[in-house]
Amino acid sequence: MASYYSVGGLITETVQVKRLDEVLSDDGARRILLEADVQGFEKQVLEGAAGILDRVHAICLELPIGHLYKGGWTFAEAITYLDTLGFAPAQFRSVNTMPNDRASAVEFDCLFRRK
Repeated sequence: MASYYSVGGLITETVQVKRLDEVLSDDGARRILLEADVQGFEKQVLEGAAGILDRVHAICLELPIGHLYKGGWTFAEAITYLDTLGFAPAQFRSVNTMPNDRASAVEFDCLFRRK
């Protein structure tokens, strides 16, 4: 079950959730670029892709510097986890900055490549 806020209040929508390795099990792609913008659920997406990670050559994630989402991870935690999966940082691009300090990033688009 997914919940989100709209102008009129809380809306609840039921959605089907499947593991990526289940969805892509019969797909013949050998060089996958995995991009996920899932507001704090990046680790769960990567765990759900465990069965196809050997075919993933790059991963693009939007990562926060600090904890932005309940249960989410930080930039440093994500880099450490991706390292254990065999991915190294390749590029970073700031996507959000602090309103009172435009020189300080809040989130980065991050590209990781297979080591």
